[in-house]
Amino acid sequence: MKTSFQIKTIARQAGYTLIELAIAIAIISVLVVGALFGVQKIIDNKNVNATSQHVSLANANIQKFSKMLADKSFPMNTNTAANLGIWPDNITTKVNGSVTNVANPFGGNYFTATSSADIGAVKAGNGYFIIITNVPDKVCAAVAGMFGASAWQIQIDDENGYYAMPTTAIGGNTQPKDVKLAGTDRINLANLNAKCGTAAPRKTIYLYFPL
Repeated sequence: MKTSFQIKTIARQAGYTLIELAIAIAIISVLVVGALFGVQKIIDNKNVNATSQHVSLANANIQKFSKMLADKSFPMNTNTAANLGIWPDNITTKVNGSVTNVANPFGGNYFTATSSADIGAVKAGNGYFIIITNVPDKVCAAVAGMFGASAWQIQIDDENGYYAMPTTAIGGNTQPKDVKLAGTDRINLANLNAKCGTAAPRKTIYLYFPL
């Protein structure tokens, strides 16, 4: 009788241990998922902030070189502009000393291009685009919002495949893609939410600056 009682007691204890183990595993799983989510948020914020720093530096350098060289056309070619040192060295790829690629924190690229059309009151050729590709939809609004006060115009497009480097001047995109109309003082939040909220998981952001 005593042996039988001991077996039942052990069985009950084993059962309680399994339940407790299951609860512990569930708690750990929740903590791990929460930690991973927190880590991803930190990475996202870091990438957004890095993008802001990169673009702000490039913008300042383009403005500087445009005055020094008395030339508004050099941003038309991404690599020509990059070879002037407008971007941080650690995001550029060089072959035989010449820049062949400028990478952004989202696994895409930074491109520059001039405009072949008037952008609001800015005449064609008197400004330039900085293009940010492969931007995840979850940080689309944050990236665009960083430049709400500085960019003359901001446009967002769905990115459904590889975005190749522009080789000629480009025109403005169509009106529905505008999240900051040319020359206005702020982003249109409704347009921003609409463009960042489309089904496409990746976006291309166009920032236009006058020269």
